[in-house]
Amino acid sequence: MGKPKAVTPTDAGSNDWTTVDLSTGTETNTGQRGTGNSLGTSSTIVCAAVHGGLDGGLDGYHVMVDLSEDPTSTSHKGIELELACDYQSTSPSGGKSGLYMVVGGVAVAASNEMYYGGVSKKTGGDLDQTTVARSGSNTSSGQTMTGAVTMRLISWFDGLRVNQGSMYVAGATTGIGTDSETAALVGTPSTTWIGVAVNQSLASPSQALTWSSVILRYRWID
Repeated sequence: MGKPKAVTPTDAGSNDWTTVDLSTGTETNTGQRGTGNSLGTSSTIVCAAVHGGLDGGLDGYHVMVDLSEDPTSTSHKGIELELACDYQSTSPSGGKSGLYMVVGGVAVAASNEMYYGGVSKKTGGDLDQTTVARSGSNTSSGQTMTGAVTMRLISWFDGLRVNQGSMYVAGATTGIGTDSETAALVGTPSTTWIGVAVNQSLASPSQALTWSSVILRYRWID
């Protein structure tokens, strides 16, 4: 397929969106799953007062769904994810707390085998778009968000690996705030996993954060 072009919002595929039922997924690090967590096609994701994330510790709660599509042999050029959630008004007790969409070749986070990105809330601060990172690395803050949030993450397939993850704010006409991670994922996946993850960066957080009306959708890029 060759090296993919830089992603813009016009790169969206022409295929229909499919809403993911997160209740069918594989959950990992459930000790960070708070009381009131409810998974489905519209979910409530509760991040308990427990440290964890998809950064170096790979210890954040995540739920992943198998799409049964081998990226090493698929006819698709890539996949586009869309993550929507209500505005998060609560601030964490320290550090930042995040909600992320995830795509990769594994169900359980391993170093450099997933792309993830989404939104984060800082102590007393704004709700920010994050950058895109590979699992095992940190995201950083980007564009400030207001109101209900809708973000998109595009990953391109190239031979034996997914080789780029790019994210932008869906529906925005100005200040789109794009970000790309061009380092390829490692490993040789036999299927495509997508899902949602959370983060609490403070070592000893004192409060849970609730992300409501969480909807994850995807469509293939052909």
